Amino acid sequence: MSQSNVVFAVSRNPTREDLFARAEDISADLSRRAADLEREGRPPLAEIIKLKNAGLLNALHPTQIGGGGLDWVDGLRLVRILARGESSIGQLLGYHYVNSQYIYWALDAARAHALGSDTVARNLYWGAAVNPRDPGLVLTRRGNGYVLNGRKSFSTAARVSDYINANATLDDNIAGFAVPTNRPGYVANDDWDNIGQRLSDSGSVEFRDFPVYEEDFVGAPAAPDVAPPVLSTFNTPFIQLVFVNFYLGTAEGALQAAVDYVRTTTRPWITSGVERAADDPYILERVGEFTAALKASAALADSAASAVQAGLARG
Repeated sequence: MSQSNVVFAVSRNPTREDLFARAEDISADLSRRAADLEREGRPPLAEIIKLKNAGLLNALHPTQIGGGGLDWVDGLRLVRILARGESSIGQLLGYHYVNSQYIYWALDAARAHALGSDTVARNLYWGAAVNPRDPGLVLTRRGNGYVLNGRKSFSTAARVSDYINANATLDDNIAGFAVPTNRPGYVANDDWDNIGQRLSDSGSVEFRDFPVYEEDFVGAPAAPDVAPPVLSTFNTPFIQLVFVNFYLGTAEGALQAAVDYVRTTTRPWITSGVERAADDPYILERVGEFTAALKASAALADSAASAVQAGLARG
């Protein structure tokens, strides 16, 4: 059960400028605290609350229900900005965007509007328990509903999610559903102990007679070999673009840290003929190469996001 949905001020209909400015501020704060956060390795509850308070979780939701109305190109840029400060937090924002937007691709318009409105009104953080490495979740009919049992060894945002997408076997079919994590039987284990992306809260989760109801289903259960609806397949390119952008943000943050080190700490190379490292032609050449490569990569990432966004807009 998530602890992140606590009392906070909901920021409704933030402007694009507000969202980008808030993301920059949060990223700068994360950068100052990144080493301590990594060392502590605790669930990023406070960081998720900051994203909620800033309106960043709702940036991609329609303005008609209080969201920011941004497209995916801008949403992924926000992921990149946060990753400059702490890559795991960028990852968490990107995962939330994919998981919370999935409802608009997979549900009928009325249900998507209702669940999207509730998500914005309550500032819900969305995670998922769908990784294909261990598809061992099983739904069983019980009474007027179902119970879910099984374990996922890897579930990003396991302990901070308010809502999750999940899938499980039901008889010989695969069922997909969206459920809140505050129901009894959801157990997020404190076993994410790794090198890298330590704050992504990607430990294991268990479901112990977790209740699921007919209204939770995202589409009808289908045989494993049945092709999914076209719109629902956009989940894959967008989650890959999330990786692209938090990787790029991580690289941008690392380059900025290196430049700061050059300006404040290191010495020029002995044969450079200059007094300051910031004037060292060897260092300037290398920084220029890195900067050009990063800018080109970011431009390509934006172009890819634009292409996928255009495909999504076609319906």
